Amino acid sequence: MPWLPTVAALLAAWAAALLSQPQSVARAVGPPEALARAALQLALVGAAAAVVARAALAAFFPEAGVRARDVALACAVHGLWAAPLAFHADRPWAIPAAALLGALAARLPRIWSSDDGDAPESLRGHTTAAAVCLHTAAAGEALGHRPAAAFLAAAAAFLVAAWAPRMRKPSPPSKASLALQAVAALLITANPLIQTPRSSQQTERQGPKAGPAHSPATAFSDESLMSGAILIPLPPRHVKLVAPTPAPLRSPRLVRAAPLAAIEFSGQYWILPSHRRRPPPSATVFRATPITYDFTAVDQTRLFMQASQPLSAPVDTRCCSALEIALRSTERQPATVDVLAYLASRENPRGARVLLGEAP
Repeated sequence: MPWLPTVAALLAAWAAALLSQPQSVARAVGPPEALARAALQLALVGAAAAVVARAALAAFFPEAGVRARDVALACAVHGLWAAPLAFHADRPWAIPAAALLGALAARLPRIWSSDDGDAPESLRGHTTAAAVCLHTAAAGEALGHRPAAAFLAAAAAFLVAAWAPRMRKPSPPSKASLALQAVAALLITANPLIQTPRSSQQTERQGPKAGPAHSPATAFSDESLMSGAILIPLPPRHVKLVAPTPAPLRSPRLVRAAPLAAIEFSGQYWILPSHRRRPPPSATVFRATPITYDFTAVDQTRLFMQASQPLSAPVDTRCCSALEIALRSTERQPATVDVLAYLASRENPRGARVLLGEAP
């Protein structure tokens, strides 16, 4: 039985997984509700894969007969893995996981195939297409488009595994193995909805308003959720901060440029929901950096991070007529970073600040 029903079913499952991703919830959910949400999403994904597989078999391969039900069931169960993969598509392990799922899905057309040939007629076209997919996936990963890279890696693995020379015909999956796959997909899909913050032993809480330590028993209550996070990195070994000073005038026509100020970041990182601009008093303080600590929004919305670097010494504004900032960053998506410069009074730090400029 050719590969068209399998590919169509998997594409339908991927599209259904992307469309059925929960956008926002008003509160954290417990394990029962998380399992119910995951089961509903998997039901939609599996139904989409099964319906498309049956439709493709009825339209192009009517001779499938009673085997069409088994083919549709196997395609639906394999398509369930599109839900957790779509949710974690931005993780580093998404690409190898997608490639593995693509290779496993390539077994489906061979299970019910009536062609007993030892090898396909030619592998040149399929291997060329797989190589193009792999190179494009590598380029997508380098450019920061990991979901697209994962999809292309799955396509490359499917092309290689589906048309590689077969040693023996695989046996149809049993009902027990399909049920085990469905349960595993359900648990992995529900896990992000009930993911809890790290234990208080891994954090450093400061200030009288720091919240109580989170325990597994209260991790799902609204009171235990973090309203914001403040990351304080360890102090760097060498911090160079030179405030610009007026250059001495040796000649009316000769002006020496002031030395540049080199600042190694030593401020704070604020992890906030998108609707906030400053951390609330109840924000949790961590001794970490965004590279060494991970945060997850329980409602799967985007988080906002602000890195604030104050100057350790006041600067006389009369010394300068312009401000030039050169930022060195390792961000893989520079378009997502905005740089803002504010002017605040040291005598009244809580007063109004003046925005000097903003650049993306």
